[in-house]
Amino acid sequence: MPDNANKRTRGNSSSSTKSDEAHSDITLKSVMQRLECIQESLDSNFAEGMSEINNLRADVNARLSILKSTTDHLKTSLDAAWVEIEALNNRTSKTGLS
Repeated sequence: MPDNANKRTRGNSSSSTKSDEAHSDITLKSVMQRLECIQESLDSNFAEGMSEINNLRADVNARLSILKSTTDHLKTSLDAAWVEIEALNNRTSKTGLS
């Protein structure tokens, strides 16, 4: 009888192993599908993030350009004001009013 018991155990073990392998394959496929979905989501979000960064970079560059232009204009105006002040100082010095 022990030989028959061993044969049954081996038989059950074999079918149990096949069942475990089939379950493992299903689980592996499920995990791989989920990983692929996660990867697609990450890729999509990364692309959206990069697009937003590019838009923000363009906006910052445009604002910096405006700021530079305004600063250049203010410098020009300030230089012109100093030229006028110097001219007025020279006129008042020549007329002796200072």
